[in-house]
Amino acid sequence: MRAITDRQEIARAYALFSRLVADGGTVLERMVGYQGGSGLAQLLWHVDLQMWVLLEPNRIENRYWCAFGIDDPYPASMLSITCEINPPREGIDRKCAGLFVRDESGNVFLAHSGKVGGGREGIGKTAFLESRGNDDVASVLFPDGEERDYIILGRIDDPVLRRRLADFVRSVAQFKEATARAG
Repeated sequence: MRAITDRQEIARAYALFSRLVADGGTVLERMVGYQGGSGLAQLLWHVDLQMWVLLEPNRIENRYWCAFGIDDPYPASMLSITCEINPPREGIDRKCAGLFVRDESGNVFLAHSGKVGGGREGIGKTAFLESRGNDDVASVLFPDGEERDYIILGRIDDPVLRRRLADFVRSVAQFKEATARAG
């Protein structure tokens, strides 16, 4: 797998990805909490997946902001972000956990570094990767020659990606809950 770093290629990948994850979602306006505050946001609720998706591609200058959660938005007055998968707009930005990658056949995939936040001790990339095992982990080569392991979430043109995203988001939620209980 190779990291996609060209601005136009990333924009095309994001457009395809965002259409795929939006498909079948119910548009809702809800309050969403995040580090440093909260705000009213338009999100997509996938009842079949029990996952909501918040796509605000222009919110952050250097990356596409993609937040995910598993709280049911109907009874909740405030939703919490479970995880973010934010691909950079161009180049190499290893602070971004999200990444578009290409395989040898030219297929484009969404990948995640495993870096999860939560503001609590014990929640981080190493612990998360240890908790979930090496399923779907592949080495990704960057143009600067560095290789890093990423969780391959799925092809951006495959409707199965929505289910895989929901499973990934739930695995992050379970990891955070287990870590909080153990702490």
